[in-house]
Amino acid sequence: MLVIKIELHSVVDGRVEELGRMYVANDGTGTASSSNYDVAVCRKGNTGIPENIGGLEMASRTGRVLDYSRKSYNVWRLISRALLAAFPEERKTKLEKTPLTVNPQVIAGLRELADIAEGGLCGGEFSEDAKVAIQWIDAGVDNQEE
Repeated sequence: MLVIKIELHSVVDGRVEELGRMYVANDGTGTASSSNYDVAVCRKGNTGIPENIGGLEMASRTGRVLDYSRKSYNVWRLISRALLAAFPEERKTKLEKTPLTVNPQVIAGLRELADIAEGGLCGGEFSEDAKVAIQWIDAGVDNQEE
C-alpha cells in the first residue's frame, strides 16, 4: 500500500503540519503486468493505516484505478491516476472549461457544415471528430446566446 502524506513546512516558524493523506492499495485482482488499485483520500487528522481501503471511514473521497500497467510507468503516474479516480470532476478537458466566443458568420458556416454532415452530403468523408467539434462549438454558441 502506498501512503501519500502531504505536509506544509512553514518557512516562517518551522512548523510542520499534515494537510492530508491518500492511500493507494493494490487489490490483488490484476495480472503480472497490470494491477487494480483502491484509492482513499483523507483529510488531516486521519493518520491510521487501514487494513483495507473499503473500511476506511475517515475517507472524504474514494476511487479505483483499473488496469494500471505498473511495470511500464513510474509511481507518480499511478498517484496522478489515483487523484483523478477520487476527483473525477477534474477530468474535464480544456475545451470543456474554455468559454467560447465565435463570430456570427462562423457560427452560420459551422451550422451549415453540421447540416451537410448529418445529411450525408459529404460522401461519407466527414470525420466523427469533425462532427463532435461542430457539436461542441454549436453547444457553446447556444450557451453564449442565452
